Amino acid sequence: MAFLSWPQVVSQVNGHLGTDYQLLGRLGGGRQGGAWTVIDGAAGSRPVVRVLTWTSHPGLVARRAQTARIVRDLRRRGYPTPCWHHWGTLASGVTFVIADLAPGHTGTWDTMPVEDLIAAVELQAGAAGPSEGSWSDYLSWALTAPDGPRADLAALGATSDPLLRRIEDTARLLSRTMVPSGDAVHGDLTLDNILIDHTHTRTGQPPRIAIIDVGACGPGTRALDYAWLYRDATTHDARPAAERLQSAGRGVAGDHVWQLCLALACLEVAAFVARHGNGEDAAAELTTQEAVLSHATTHP
Repeated sequence: MAFLSWPQVVSQVNGHLGTDYQLLGRLGGGRQGGAWTVIDGAAGSRPVVRVLTWTSHPGLVARRAQTARIVRDLRRRGYPTPCWHHWGTLASGVTFVIADLAPGHTGTWDTMPVEDLIAAVELQAGAAGPSEGSWSDYLSWALTAPDGPRADLAALGATSDPLLRRIEDTARLLSRTMVPSGDAVHGDLTLDNILIDHTHTRTGQPPRIAIIDVGACGPGTRALDYAWLYRDATTHDARPAAERLQSAGRGVAGDHVWQLCLALACLEVAAFVARHGNGEDAAAELTTQEAVLSHATTHP
């Protein structure tokens, strides 16, 4: 299908909602094309419009409805993510969300209030109901399916063997491990999707975090989010943060679940670079992710 331009997306959103949003500027990041700030011609507010999916596949639309419910429930618990004011699917198939613009900037692991981040992830415990598909189901498929992300690594040849062997060894734990699926899982929780707002530090208050880009949020085990965070902290050589995150991740459902989650986190990023990067980038990423898994094994 042909992708819409952002002016076309906003025009269709206005027709769908009866609103008068006007494009202002693009925000950085986002694998689905980023997000744009808009101004509401009636209220004068400046929310964010983000495309969640570019297709109206029924399964994806149902998943987004589930995500909207989970985000609403998480916010009721005090989870620090912007409010979703509107979401829907346009006639063109685009699924969109209109959310508040969160204050703050992407920080570093040196400035990250790690305990506040852990407290936020703990609010995800038990926040998702039963589902036909979950991040835990995806984990089982991705770590074992020959046509899944492992195939992206295998296509690189012998250079991927060390990482693939580690992943295959870890995947054997699935035969004797039940991976929980009742938590909410962000799905891409890395430094890029955490904003730090230092506005209130002038009055002696601590910085505040906002977790953004929650469009992939769904049921699973929150140990997955700890694994993505641990991987991110380890690759940035933020050892104190990594150790604290690993401890929290192991505490969710035990060491076997933690190992499986970390294997998926490393497989995902290596496969992504294998698909979209050049050979040199892919080889470097393989080495990095194999080192992350090795470090977690030797520094429990």
